Amino acid sequence: MSRAPTPPRSVTILQPDVAVIGAFYDAVAQYRDDAVWEVRGPKTKKKGPRRFFGTVSGYFNDRSQFVAAIQGITGEDVEALYLTLNPLKSALLARAANHIKGLLRFVWVKIAGFRAPAACT
Repeated sequence: MSRAPTPPRSVTILQPDVAVIGAFYDAVAQYRDDAVWEVRGPKTKKKGPRRFFGTVSGYFNDRSQFVAAIQGITGEDVEALYLTLNPLKSALLARAANHIKGLLRFVWVKIAGFRAPAACT
């Protein structure tokens, strides 16, 4: 007996809500205006619009820049974003000050007529 094929499920991509993102930052940072907070996205999706690869992260001490950086990232780009609950040292801002930093996907292009050295093959 054969089974009838199951219809494909529609997938809902989560879209960021700017008001909720700002309220969340306010709730976490309400007692520490001078603190730095880390955002991390460990499970990126290579085929998403941002084409992230690996883990993305950023360090923030400014609410408006936090919201601006996060609002453009959807469920197509990264499975989830996490914000540290404990404040960090301000020296960490040097790594990625008020923006999300990550590796973009590398694309290898084969060039006609190029031959790799024997040690590389």
